[in-house]
Amino acid sequence: MKIKKVLSLTLALILCTCSVSFAFAEGQVPDGYTPIYTAQDLDGIREDLSGKFVLMNDIDLTEYKDWEPIGTEQSAFSGKLLGNSMVIKGLKVCSTINSTNRNSSGLFAFTNGATIKDLCVVDADIKILIETTCFSSVGIISGNSRHSQFINCSTSGNILARINGTCSVGGISGETIADSAIEKCESSVNITVDGKSELYVGGITGSSNSKISVCHNSGNITVDNSYSINKESDIICIGGICGNMFLNEINNCYNTGNIAINCVSDNSCVGGIGGSTFSLASCYSVGEITFCNQPPTITTGEIAGNVVYSFNGIGLSENVKSTVENCYCLNSNYKILGNMLPEQIINACTLSEEAMKKQESFVGFDFEIIWEMEENSYPMFRESAKSSSDNGIISAKIIYVPLKNRIVFGYGAPALPNGIVVKLTYLDGTVKKAVIRKTENGFFVNDEKVTGGFIASVNTYGILTDTLFLNDGQIKMEYRYLVIPPIITVIRWLIHR
Repeated sequence: MKIKKVLSLTLALILCTCSVSFAFAEGQVPDGYTPIYTAQDLDGIREDLSGKFVLMNDIDLTEYKDWEPIGTEQSAFSGKLLGNSMVIKGLKVCSTINSTNRNSSGLFAFTNGATIKDLCVVDADIKILIETTCFSSVGIISGNSRHSQFINCSTSGNILARINGTCSVGGISGETIADSAIEKCESSVNITVDGKSELYVGGITGSSNSKISVCHNSGNITVDNSYSINKESDIICIGGICGNMFLNEINNCYNTGNIAINCVSDNSCVGGIGGSTFSLASCYSVGEITFCNQPPTITTGEIAGNVVYSFNGIGLSENVKSTVENCYCLNSNYKILGNMLPEQIINACTLSEEAMKKQESFVGFDFEIIWEMEENSYPMFRESAKSSSDNGIISAKIIYVPLKNRIVFGYGAPALPNGIVVKLTYLDGTVKKAVIRKTENGFFVNDEKVTGGFIASVNTYGILTDTLFLNDGQIKMEYRYLVIPPIITVIRWLIHR
């Protein structure tokens, strides 16, 4: 009787559904966001580094002769910035650094846990002279990025860096690490680096251990180590997309920018996509690679210079092996890959100018969702593939959660979300009800993927909250559910109370 009473009381806690959503239509400020109308508003982000911001106008920074990058290593920007397809122009950073501390330059100096989305930065001009030996990173949007997301961003302008020490330089972000991601981004930034010791330079990012996908670089890269004392021993990694990629993948990317190496170094790794890299898939490069002061190194490739084919490090129980799959280059002057085990290569080849303009040449490319080809041109991204919110959904609200999703027996993992009913609001004002369905590719509502935790948390009982996301995380929905302990746990609790 006592057990029945406990179970009845527990079941009585079955909760109502609640939801939280945010998104914005044209001219509207999404809930919880601070609008940015002026350059002064943008400068004010540094006063609330964990805040959420949205650009409501194009921003002109030309009045700032030397922009102070936002955030420090100790207090990085950890909030959200929605570009709202507006433009920031006239960003100028002109600094001489004498400190031995880690230095970082860009619109943001350091980000950690940030999301920067739908942002366009044009005509940027960054000039950095670092006279002391230190770690440094330079990018147009961010210098150093940890746990950060860059989605549907574009940049143009110039970076000129003279570095005395280890540096990472990129058109979007200088250094992109720790579960970050760069997706659907484009850069036409011309990068010139003169440095020594270790130089990592890429059209999108200089060094990374984070995924890079659906990105395009058209900026030219020039790297020099002429003033280095020990030129031959300098480590130099240059890539049209990423200079040095560690244990992650570059996929669905292409480079049309040229690379010029005015260096003398036996340790140069140079590639049209990646300098020193891990896995590559569905990429191509047509940029020209030129060595000015030495013959090409053995780790030079039209696609990748040095491919790290396996790694067995801390935290990995077995070797993780890389692959290079469905990658193409134009009229190779060098090897396609500087080095690679043959068994790890799946369809990487050189194409003639004529073949590069035929869709059938690009085996493995997704021409239904990601790529398209116009007559007499190379592959390019579909507009829908570049857009971060092309489905038109601006808000979503959970209106019904089935009983099976509200009660979980024995474990802290939420029930899977299939069956939950959601009300969707579209840009044109249309409102629809839809059910979250389970497919072989995950959970979807009206073709929009639903993501969330769904991770078991053993021995967590009571009322818990699960969060679902749409639109690449822009729309957030929450609902509560009840976790009831196994009956044996209840009996033991009653015996020992």
